[in-house]
Amino acid sequence: FFLFLMFGITRRILFVLVALVAILYYKRRPEIIQPSVNLCGAVQVHQPTGLSDFLPGICRKVHVSHQDIVSQVYDCGSDTATNTVILLHGFPDNAKTWRKQIEPLISEGYRVLAPNLRGYDSTSHGDNYHVTALTTDILCITKALDITSYDVIGHDWGALVAHSLAITDPSRVRTITSVAVPPQFVKFGAKMIAKYPTQMLNSWYFSFFQLPFIPELALTKTDFLINYLVTSWSPSFDWKNDPHHHIEEIANTFKISGVASSALSYYRQNSIAFIEDAIGNVLQGGAPYLDIAHPVRGLIPVDTLLITGRDDGCVTTDMYDEELDNIFVNGIFKKTVRLSGGHYIHYESPKEFNQHVIQFLSRRPSKA
Repeated sequence: FFLFLMFGITRRILFVLVALVAILYYKRRPEIIQPSVNLCGAVQVHQPTGLSDFLPGICRKVHVSHQDIVSQVYDCGSDTATNTVILLHGFPDNAKTWRKQIEPLISEGYRVLAPNLRGYDSTSHGDNYHVTALTTDILCITKALDITSYDVIGHDWGALVAHSLAITDPSRVRTITSVAVPPQFVKFGAKMIAKYPTQMLNSWYFSFFQLPFIPELALTKTDFLINYLVTSWSPSFDWKNDPHHHIEEIANTFKISGVASSALSYYRQNSIAFIEDAIGNVLQGGAPYLDIAHPVRGLIPVDTLLITGRDDGCVTTDMYDEELDNIFVNGIFKKTVRLSGGHYIHYESPKEFNQHVIQFLSRRPSKA
């Protein structure tokens, strides 16, 4: 009887484990691709009639058709400018997060592109949200808009895409500015967590987002979670008196059908890729930690500015003090800047942020 009972309990446990694995993997295993403009297919650019819903008179909203989606892009400044800066937002956010950078960059003679990342609007939902797919989206946008060289400024998930763009398109990427996500954490995530265990607490939402249905409800049926994430990640900024009501803008973005599921797919699909890569490293031998290799498996080959906020409640900023070996190509210029503020440092301290960025961009010649 005892053995029978134990067998029954074991079967139930195995059933639960199989069910959990099935739930985690259902439509979550990403296709890891080699980012390339060759994947874009036929690209088309369409500009809707009427003024842009963001910085009208400064930005034009254009729709770029590529692959099987339509990316919505704010194209700001002169389209004949010599240099272009591409601004990539993170989570939870949208392209309007860059409102305090666009005009200063335009005044320095740059054309500025601020796309909504894949899934963050009504027209760009897809099946693949691996960082390599996000990278390909930006390559397709540059192809459609005939951008021959560009600088990239990426925040949060946008920083990961910036790293990937630098590796896959080094002949056209002049520089990258990586905001709020240290490349040490991207490439050596497990080692960084082992050394800075408080990051596990900061990253609690990674686990929460693996649950089915509940995170979608939390992001769409109430503004509480978005308010909590933004204000706890940037605790020193007075969000209540933000004249642009940016948290409300973010919440409205997540009320668009499909946006919450798409944004959560970033965490679900890339987490699975992380686990599979880690297990692969161990099975191949010689890996002392469960480390994630960079999704494009290469060294960053362009000059890089790293910016972090001292009070970032999302990412442990001490990780920026770690060595940068095996992350950058030898001889590449790299600089870390700490500013007063939190995770959304570009929004909180725009004057200092813009000063460092423009100084950094100005030191680099144009690429032919």
